[in-house]
Amino acid sequence: MTLTIRLVFFLGILWLSSAAEKNPPKIGSNRPSILAKSLAVVFLVSGISWLGGMLFWFFEYMVGDFGNQIVTFPAMVGSCSLFVSIIIWLMIRRWVPSEMHGIVLALPFILNLALLPAIFSATDFFYQYNLGLLFFLVCGGLFSGIKERLAIAPIPRFLAGWPIQLTALFLIFLSLSFFHGVFFETIF
Repeated sequence: MTLTIRLVFFLGILWLSSAAEKNPPKIGSNRPSILAKSLAVVFLVSGISWLGGMLFWFFEYMVGDFGNQIVTFPAMVGSCSLFVSIIIWLMIRRWVPSEMHGIVLALPFILNLALLPAIFSATDFFYQYNLGLLFFLVCGGLFSGIKERLAIAPIPRFLAGWPIQLTALFLIFLSLSFFHGVFFETIF
């Protein structure tokens, strides 16, 4: 997984977490917490991305050669991702908070386009693609939990907000990158 893919995941998780902070629940309300919203949408986006990738793989397997792969693969991956995103969004839009609708529709499309280099290497497609989505799922889940803890932690004023969130997310990515390097002999 390249550094570019990790940066796209990084920005996607930041977008997701900032949207989850909008309209926080009031004490005693029946609405889900920020942690519950973040985790649900991380799982949902990962699942939609995976389904879009598998739909692309099915079409590529059934149809065969699409022609100029540099042009047709991004178009097909994007189309499959948007198709799956729209279908699932239509089914769940009543249960997903309104601030998360754009993320459910756009983030799987962006993630699948970021994972496009894994699609071009057909020999490792399933391995690289699933590993990339698992990386997003783990980082998003860890960051959601850390962010919940940061809300109650005494943080100095100059670090509160985005600086501490960027630091926490960077440390998660860095630790998982080193873990990847232990087994595959490459850090980035």
